[in-house]
Amino acid sequence: MDLYFENVAPEIMCWVSEGLTLEIAAYYERTIVDFIYDLECTVVRGRNRKYYCSFCDPPNYFKTPKELVVAHTFENFLKWANEKFTTDHALRLEHDKYWYSGRIITKEELLENPVKERTGNNATLIIPVIKSDGAPVLYGTPLTKVQQAAYSRRKYEKRECPEEAQVKPITDQEIEKAT
Repeated sequence: MDLYFENVAPEIMCWVSEGLTLEIAAYYERTIVDFIYDLECTVVRGRNRKYYCSFCDPPNYFKTPKELVVAHTFENFLKWANEKFTTDHALRLEHDKYWYSGRIITKEELLENPVKERTGNNATLIIPVIKSDGAPVLYGTPLTKVQQAAYSRRKYEKRECPEEAQVKPITDQEIEKAT
């Protein structure tokens, strides 16, 4: 089940998986970049016929699995979301050949550790967590997927097919010599 938030950047995806795990991920260019936060809850029925999460020590017991999941997962998620989904936070995505890292940071952290000048294919994208809080800012110029594929093909062709190994057209003179 997917969770959508009206004013939160669409690059932050939330869902609940079949195993009762609530996951939050950075999503960009139709790809999951990185998992930001997850709340896993493995429901176990104890000898006392009550339910608990096997990851919690000591366990907290609940009458039903639903009560456990609501208290363990959704209550913790609401607390986390209320802290992170504010105008004081931004989503920071890092790129080097592909988008590989995503995390929610405070704007204060961004001021303390500003984005350094990006070179080559390195890039950093800063996206406000709240949509109405401004426009995303891109530092650097990452290659698009099409550019990456073309670049990779050229590197591959040069590496795998040295000039002397490339097939050359046969001339009429060469055909006459061979016959």
